Amino acid sequence: MNTTINKQKNTFSKNDIYPLIEGVDFFINLSLVTYLCSYFLPEIELRLSILIVTSFALFSYFSKLFIFKISTFVKKKD
Repeated sequence: MNTTINKQKNTFSKNDIYPLIEGVDFFINLSLVTYLCSYFLPEIELRLSILIVTSFALFSYFSKLFIFKISTFVKKKD
């Protein structure tokens, strides 16, 4: 009995670079939240400033998801 085993190499393509960079960017933004809070918002209580800075970091992340829907809507309108 001959069985053929296809070994697939785990290659790193150009399409894998963008999600990797996005993940590293997301990780760095959220890991620096407490330091950014104490630097940019020293007069506000730390818990509230963490919520504010985290919402800005998450807004920049989620806005990338919605920009594609908005751009397709604008293209269809023209």
